[in-house]
Amino acid sequence: MEPILLIDEAQTLSTYTLENIRLLTNYQINTNKLLTIILIGQSELKRKLSLDTYEAFNQRVGIKFHLYGMDKEETFNYIKHRLKVAGGDGSIFSSLAIEKIYDLSKGIPRKINKLASISLLHAYLMKKDTVDDNVIVQSAKEIE
Repeated sequence: MEPILLIDEAQTLSTYTLENIRLLTNYQINTNKLLTIILIGQSELKRKLSLDTYEAFNQRVGIKFHLYGMDKEETFNYIKHRLKVAGGDGSIFSSLAIEKIYDLSKGIPRKINKLASISLLHAYLMKKDTVDDNVIVQSAKEIE
C-alpha cells in the first residue's frame, strides 16, 4: 500500500509548488507508484489547471472529479439535517426561505451555511419565530 498525499485548498498553490508536486509523480519502483497525490480545491483549481502552463501536470492526472451544487431537494434535506444535528426540528425556515437559499446559493454547501447562519441571526434580532424568504433576501444583501 502506497502513501497518499492529500492537499486541501489546492487552488491556492503556486506554479512552483504544483511543478514540484508533478515531479513527485516521477518516483516509482518497476511499475508501482510510490505516492498517490490527491488535490482538493474550489472551482478555481479546475480553471487554473486548464491553463497551458499546467499541460505537463495534467498529463499525470489519473482521475478528475468535480462536485456540483446540490439540487433543490438536496438543499432542503441538507438544511433540515443541519438543524436537526443542532437540536432543532427544521421548521424554523419556511419553504419559501429554503427555496430562496437554494436560488441564491446554487446548492453550494458553504454558501448555504453562510446564508442560513446569517438569516438565523437576523430572524433572532427581529424577534421572528420563523425565517422567511424576506429575511433571506435581507441577509443575502449583507453578504454581498
